[in-house]
Formats: sequence, C-alpha cells, structure tokens
Amino acid sequence: MREITVLVTGVGATTGISVIKGLRQQQEFRLKVVGTDSNPANLIAGSSLCDVFHTVPLAADPDYLQSLLTICQKERVKLLIPIVDPEILVLADNKEIFEKSGVQLVVSDPETVGICNDKYATAVFLRQHDIPAPWTMLAEEIKDPESLSFPVFMKPRHGVGSVNAIRVDSPQELVWNESKVSDMVVQEYLEGEEFTTDVLADFDGRVFAVVPRQRLETKSGVSYKGRTCHNEQLIRWGCRIAEIMNIRGPANIQCMVSGEHLYYFEVNPRFSGGLPLTIAAGVNGPLWLLRLATGERSPNALLPFQRLVMTRFWSEVFHPPTEKNA
Repeated sequence: MREITVLVTGVGATTGISVIKGLRQQQEFRLKVVGTDSNPANLIAGSSLCDVFHTVPLAADPDYLQSLLTICQKERVKLLIPIVDPEILVLADNKEIFEKSGVQLVVSDPETVGICNDKYATAVFLRQHDIPAPWTMLAEEIKDPESLSFPVFMKPRHGVGSVNAIRVDSPQELVWNESKVSDMVVQEYLEGEEFTTDVLADFDGRVFAVVPRQRLETKSGVSYKGRTCHNEQLIRWGCRIAEIMNIRGPANIQCMVSGEHLYYFEVNPRFSGGLPLTIAAGVNGPLWLLRLATGERSPNALLPFQRLVMTRFWSEVFHPPTEKNA
C-alpha cells in the first residue's frame, strides 16, 4: 500500500473537515493527515480528525508562510490542500517555494486565484468570455442610486462566504450599506434555483470531473441540503469556465437558474463545503489528488456520478478544558 502525508489547512471549517472525510474514505493509501488552523486544537472539531495538528498564524501574518513551510518539512508532507481563501492567494504566490521542498501544492495560478477572490473581477472576466453573468458594478462608482432597478444584491468585493452579502430594496438602503461596509459590489438581483458545480482538473489543467449540485438549503453560505443532477448544460458550462480560468485542482462554480436562463456569479478555486455530496455521488476529489500526486494520470473522460440527495445533522466533539477556556 502506498504511503503519503497530506496537509489540509483550515480544518476548523466545514470544507476542511469535508476534505479530511474524503481522504479517510479510501483504502488505496496509508495516510498521515496533518491539519492546520488559526485556532487552537481544543477549540475546533476538525483537529480530532487529524493525525497531527498545528496552530498557524493567519494568512496575513508575515510569519504564516514560514510557519507552514516548517510544518511541511517537519512532517514530511507530500501533498498540501489549502482551504481558506486568503491562504490560497498567499500560497499561489509562493508555490515554487513548496515545490522546491518536494511538496505538491494544490492551487491554481496567482492570476486565476486573484480573479476568483475578487467578485468584481470575476463578473468582468465571465462577461468578457461570453459566460452568462449578472450585471455588476462597484458601489463607489454608482453616482445616482435612483437610476438602478431594485432590488439589487450587495456583497463585499473580497468577501468570504455570505458575510455582509445582502439584498437591497431601495436607494437609501444601498447608500446606508455602502457606508457600513467598504469596497462593496452591486449586482443584478437573481431569483431562481441556486446550483454549485464542483469541478476537478489535474495539475496540467485538464478537467476530468464536473458534478452539478442544486443547493436546496444553505446556512452561512454552506449547503445543508442538496442534490446532484445530470444537467448537461451545467456540465458544459462547468468545463468551459474551468478551462478558460485555468483551474488547477478543485473549484466550485456557483450560478442561478431561472427557467431557461442561467447566470454565473462566483468561482472559488478550492473544494466547497458541499463536497461530501459529490464524494457520496461517486467523485472523491481528495482521493484523486492523492492519485495525481503519486503519478497517476487523470482519466480521459469525465467521471460518472450518481443522482443523490444530501441532508446534514450536527455532531459533537469534546475536548478537555485548558486554562484559556476552562
């Protein structure tokens, strides 16, 4: 049995935990899972799923990069799967440092990550490449809010998840929200059924998995109820968007479908919180990253997947108290 040490960042988040679950649901590799997070081990659930856990600084901290590199060297990490958006951009800019240390870093190029992390740049890029996307403006560029057709949707240009993302019903609300949160983006308000398409490309950018999921219920931007669907239109667009954006490894692409119309509004160059549904449907992205990192080639055709419905429930992890949280 092949052996490999994998580092997953952000294991305090739903997505990080989902990636570890995917890694554990296989018997092809003898794994050592190293987890990192900015929180201490006894304040997050994901640390309990790791063989080794390290607390690291936030991505904006000058010591973050060296801290992660030191952990990789100490634990002999061969594959690094980043989860948190700010970390991904820092790591994309420093990919060569890890590769020189023998670590396969699962991240797209800095240009791709920069576009994806910028909601305004994402919308502009999609429209420039004839991908259906909602009209999008920077809030600071709107001189006459009365000229807009309400409702509209506002969100931070560099936001994470659904934090400060809101529907706005009047010019007065728009002005108030712009004063409350800086660097906001204003978009056409979309109604319909929301879908996330999980895609997976190999390290050369060849897409070999595309799994559309309808988001039946979300909480704080994470899917709590969903179902996979064999929608050929979403599969074609998923391939197209991943290819033109030069995705390496995983990405999740979000769109709204209303009748015969669809609009893409977000691309995240990482695994999504709804990953367990895609894995259960037959496409284990974390396992495929293990295979690719150990020299296997990606398949020549898109991986098949099943129609499946997911619901979720809470589960608890208990830690002994420390002086800080006693």
